[in-house]
Amino acid sequence: MQKKVIQIFTKSLILGQVKTRLAESIGSFKALEIYKCLLRTTLQNIRNSEVTTTELWITGASAPEIVLWQQSFGLELQLRKQKGIDLGQKLQYAITTGLLNSDCVLVLGGDCATVTPKQIDEAFECLKKGFDSVFMPAMDGGFLLYATCCYQPYLFEAIDWSSAAILEQILRRFDASKAIYLLPPQRDVDVFEDLLAVIEHQVLPDEVCDWIYRILMTEFDGLSNLPLQFQCTPSA
Repeated sequence: MQKKVIQIFTKSLILGQVKTRLAESIGSFKALEIYKCLLRTTLQNIRNSEVTTTELWITGASAPEIVLWQQSFGLELQLRKQKGIDLGQKLQYAITTGLLNSDCVLVLGGDCATVTPKQIDEAFECLKKGFDSVFMPAMDGGFLLYATCCYQPYLFEAIDWSSAAILEQILRRFDASKAIYLLPPQRDVDVFEDLLAVIEHQVLPDEVCDWIYRILMTEFDGLSNLPLQFQCTPSA
């Protein structure tokens, strides 16, 4: 049986440092609450997949809220600190570290709540069938998910992470002999239009869309005042 690990890449939950493009439309407080909501949904999706080992790779110090979520979910979350100057170096370090103790690694953005448990399991199944790597393309040119059992060195080096052709740049790095599987593309939430689209097209579960709507409709006074039932926020 393959030993599989999921590595979630997330930012520390600090006001003004997450979903900055989304914040341009709805403000930093609401952007932070929505980021928490997406992260919690991602954790729930992983819990509902067949993978039991999950690592949370965080920028900066680990947030106490995440530890509380770990306890409430019952997930065997292992907290790790991202290392590297840019995203490419951080991904390379995490993946190569993960493959030291696991057969396969799947990397997922913490806010990629549109990736379902079924798609996570499908990615690992593709690796089992012999594919070298699996990607889920994002509609903006990036990717939401990457899975591999045999990481190719320097795959993410010198990538223009601000371009609209991130995945295209990465795919050109692969040797011709490598078998790559692309899952159906999915939308991630970077700007307000993305948020409206995932709600309109019911990409997220109904209860998640309901909570996002409540966040958007809530007036913030500098502190979160949403209830704890959904555990997206600290107490008021």
